[in-house]
Amino acid sequence: MTFREASTFEDGRRCCEQRTPAGSERVAIRSFEVAFAPADARVRLMRRITLAHLRLWDITALNDTATLAVSELVTNAVRHCHGSEIGLRIVSSAEELRIEVTDGNPTPAQRREVDAEAENGRGLWLVAALSKEWGVSSDGTMTWCCLSLPPADARAVEAPMALTEEPASHRSVGTGERPAPAPKSDRTLLSVGTP
Repeated sequence: MTFREASTFEDGRRCCEQRTPAGSERVAIRSFEVAFAPADARVRLMRRITLAHLRLWDITALNDTATLAVSELVTNAVRHCHGSEIGLRIVSSAEELRIEVTDGNPTPAQRREVDAEAENGRGLWLVAALSKEWGVSSDGTMTWCCLSLPPADARAVEAPMALTEEPASHRSVGTGERPAPAPKSDRTLLSVGTP
């Protein structure tokens, strides 16, 4: 599995550049992308990675919606992948969260009619209902959706803290001693490994 933080598209364009009004300041963005082998167990891992980034970026209002959209898009990619790799890219701007999943399959993803008894086939219907817009790249290999950030989260995203800095809550003040560690949780925020 390959993982990297990114702030531009592969062709060098900054995300949401085409939506920035002329003469206005550019919107700060955050993004990440991960490439992984097509396996059912990876769907859960991609949800967890997405959730971890939403928490890191303080966009928790979209936790449920974004993880459901990721789950549906990645599941489709696992089922219809052409090749040995699937890509997940998530980009956050001040107004929206964009989710992109590539699977190498040139046949565009399409919503299909399913009967009430069917156990699958509703994924893209869910994605369409959850997102402000969704679509497929012109070559058919990427399916994407955009989720609107709620007003409380619709703000410029600040640059992440450097990895060498300690959060202010962990710094000692005046005494030269570290504060007591936070209580341990029984939940693991993110675990990357072989399923």
